[in-house]
Amino acid sequence: MLTLREKWLLVVIGSENYVEGKTRLHKYGLLVYKKVPDIEEFYQDWTPNNYGVFSPSLAKGLQTLQMQEYVIADQFISASGRSVNRYKITEKGRNEIKELLEKQQEQVRKISEIIHHYFTKSLNEVLNDVYSLFPEFTTKSKIILDVNKFKLEQEEFFEQELDDSIEEKLESNLTNLVTRETTEYVYNDEDIREKLAKKIGLRAIPKLDSSAFDKLSGLLANRIKSKEIDSVDVVRTVRGS
Repeated sequence: MLTLREKWLLVVIGSENYVEGKTRLHKYGLLVYKKVPDIEEFYQDWTPNNYGVFSPSLAKGLQTLQMQEYVIADQFISASGRSVNRYKITEKGRNEIKELLEKQQEQVRKISEIIHHYFTKSLNEVLNDVYSLFPEFTTKSKIILDVNKFKLEQEEFFEQELDDSIEEKLESNLTNLVTRETTEYVYNDEDIREKLAKKIGLRAIPKLDSSAFDKLSGLLANRIKSKEIDSVDVVRTVRGS
């Protein structure tokens, strides 16, 4: 039987399609702890660590959720060659929190809005926000120089605090907590998309359109009449996948 805080961790993980990496998950956890104080029973043992804030009990909770198959982890190789786990809620996990979603709708909505806000942001952006908001947890960080360097290079794109008007700007996305969404196409090119987004003045990477591949294939099929050319193969060749 799961504890209440483990169920809340399921809400954090399930608020989007996945959570990429333990470092990001712990930062999400601290943001939820600080920004949604009316949650009954959440992780409280936050401590400075090599990568900023860390909760030993949250780490143990994640291990429990994986062992009991409420959460699965898929390995992902980023464009920089870094291997990370993407943590995803399972159908078993969704079934476990049905009652919580019904009884704690306001708290679930607040959590979902925070995760949705940071989902498309790079890890460096998440680190910068959390380091800026809660410097007391950075005293043992081994990456603080890198975070500060990134902050100086990209300062105009950073937020110094979680916007108080977030409820007016974001529509809570609770779909993934209730049912499985269509899987996004993953091209291992997050770093490139982040750079392109910033060059055109966007503060975050736009969400991937999981139907874009099919749409583009269809458009090409309508324009390429030769029977010897496969539009799907053309898209894959151009996309490099």
